Amino acid sequence: MNVEGDRLSSLPDDLIHKVLSFIDIREAIGTSVLCSRWRFIWTSMPYLNFSIEDFSTLPKFSKFVSTVLCRRNCLTDVYSLKLRIRVKESLLFLKRVLNYAFFHHIQQLSVEVKAQKIMAELRAVLEKEKDNTKTNRAHLELGKAHVDESHKPKKLKIGGDMAPVKSTWKNLGEQIEKARLIVSKLQSIEELMTMLPASNSAKIQPCFSTLSAEANIAISMITDCTESGERMDSSHGKMKMNEENDRLSSLPDDLIHKILSFIDIKEAIGTSILSSRWRFIWTSMQYLNFSCDDFSKLPKFSKFATRVLSCRNNLAEVYSMRLSFRGSGNVTQQFVKRILNYATSHNIQQLKVVYSGRYEYSPDVVLTSTSELPSLTTLDLNHITLRDDNADKSIGIISKCANLKNLTLKWFKTTGSDGFSIFHPRLSNLTLEDICKTVKVVNVDAPQLKNLTVRFCGAELVISAPNLASLLYKGYGLMPLSTNGFHTLEKADICFSSPQRSDAHQIVCLLQLLHNAKFLTLNQEIVKILSSSEVPLLHQPSPFVNLKSLKISPEKVCLSEQAPQKVTMSPALYCYLLDGSPKCNFTVVICEEVRARNIMAQLGAILEKWKDNTKTNGADLERGKAHMESHTPKKLNIGGNMAQMVGCWKNLSKQIENACTIIIKVQDIEELLKKLPASKRAEIQPCFSSMCAEADIVITRIKDFMKTPV
Repeated sequence: MNVEGDRLSSLPDDLIHKVLSFIDIREAIGTSVLCSRWRFIWTSMPYLNFSIEDFSTLPKFSKFVSTVLCRRNCLTDVYSLKLRIRVKESLLFLKRVLNYAFFHHIQQLSVEVKAQKIMAELRAVLEKEKDNTKTNRAHLELGKAHVDESHKPKKLKIGGDMAPVKSTWKNLGEQIEKARLIVSKLQSIEELMTMLPASNSAKIQPCFSTLSAEANIAISMITDCTESGERMDSSHGKMKMNEENDRLSSLPDDLIHKILSFIDIKEAIGTSILSSRWRFIWTSMQYLNFSCDDFSKLPKFSKFATRVLSCRNNLAEVYSMRLSFRGSGNVTQQFVKRILNYATSHNIQQLKVVYSGRYEYSPDVVLTSTSELPSLTTLDLNHITLRDDNADKSIGIISKCANLKNLTLKWFKTTGSDGFSIFHPRLSNLTLEDICKTVKVVNVDAPQLKNLTVRFCGAELVISAPNLASLLYKGYGLMPLSTNGFHTLEKADICFSSPQRSDAHQIVCLLQLLHNAKFLTLNQEIVKILSSSEVPLLHQPSPFVNLKSLKISPEKVCLSEQAPQKVTMSPALYCYLLDGSPKCNFTVVICEEVRARNIMAQLGAILEKWKDNTKTNGADLERGKAHMESHTPKKLNIGGNMAQMVGCWKNLSKQIENACTIIIKVQDIEELLKKLPASKRAEIQPCFSSMCAEADIVITRIKDFMKTPV
């Protein structure tokens, strides 16, 4: 072919377009390689003919169509569109293509799609449903008979009450799943039929009408069986947010910022699409929570954080920042320092930095003397390596926080020396947890320190805190402690998980340092070691002259099936601890008591939540009842019936799970109370009886809602 003899290329574009309309768009694009005349002629074709037959999967076909539409001349209208698809899962893709065609003033539309397969599947489901009608009726009658049985509301029958509830729940679940399948297939057929030509749609319509009538009967039966669940629906019919009742948007910015502070900054930015009120509210947030959990690599996370800070209102200060990251090397250090420098320049007051990777790869975060943090009052570092440039002084980052009051160091290590020092005149709360074994000595000099918490610290502690009021220590063994005394100590809580008999003498020496304490708590393991050891110091006069409360508690909460552990205190230890304070309140807590009180607290929270939702539940029940009374079974209302059943299923599950949780917790508490001494049981019994009465009310209401008229 040459230019002189190429009479086809000399034709006008409209005629070439008409010629190309008789072939698939993929073949039409292939003509672009003929010559420069044909290179872009397909981009202005008003005739589009897409077929999935040349593609093995829908994603490949969808990608091809999207590419064609993107490269097509957007100024050219679409006169005709022919689209051939073969599976129902292509509906979303089909809508996207049709939206493009409608936007370009399409005049002729042809869509070929097969609905016969879906109709065959629906027919099979309905036939199976007819065969099982008698069985389903029997199951529902059985469930109703169980639920309608009379019960005494003043007596909580833990074992029997949940049997009919679970049985009815199971049957309802099976019925609702069948209804979900039927409605889904009806919706698919309806959408496909709207895309068919009138002639094809007329052929299928009679068969579809018959199936719709049968489906209506099945759905009506299931809807009637779930009427009681509709009464329990606490979520159905919730009022959608609009401008008039959107009370959240009417809150002041400071309060909205506080609410958003409980979520990640990425989620907070997502609220900008709610309305114009929320569009830029995140840019002035004073609480920044950066987390790398949603990012596969540190560079992506770094890019996101940098962009957020660049788009943020530069005049708004940063009150609190939480930075959670993973990675290693110089890139991590530069990223962390860049974020912290931004926070420093915006007068940050609370800072938490958490490394979420492997501990052995935790990065060095070095803040030099130029990194001043004058406004910082709370600092929390987790899995961070600190560099101690001068062991005789406080670590750089701490020494530059002039107004620091709260300091927490977890899983940290240092470089430069085998110890580190904390010298701070205003520090009032200090927490040290899981110090690396390479750290041998920790020096703390804080004249204003009030509360000191140490957990699993193997290093020697040299404490100078003349105003210390509270000391909490928990570890595996003896705590190496050097101090000039705790003269103002009021509360001490000491727990050794695995003390040795050889440590008995040093434990008594530690107790002597705590002689000013007013409230002392020791774990059972300490009492066992001291009671079984001969320590001469125990025969000296008791140093605890200010003691008001002595509590012996278990280090671990035992399992419910274990026998209660008795604590036997030797006379020498008893006199050493209590002779100096005859009015001291002595309490021995066993593990069953701790576990029982914990479960009671959880049960109380569940019951309180139920009370708070009582009004909302009542209003929703009335709306559900009105909705059910207005239900007409002869008319197929796919969307309404399905929403009703889905809401019923969801709320039934929630209510029955709540009832199961309540009954299980009551059972656990009862078993634990049986193992307690009579005196301890008498203390807990009044509160437990009150909770049982409240639980009985909740279970009674759930049983009333589960009564199913068939």
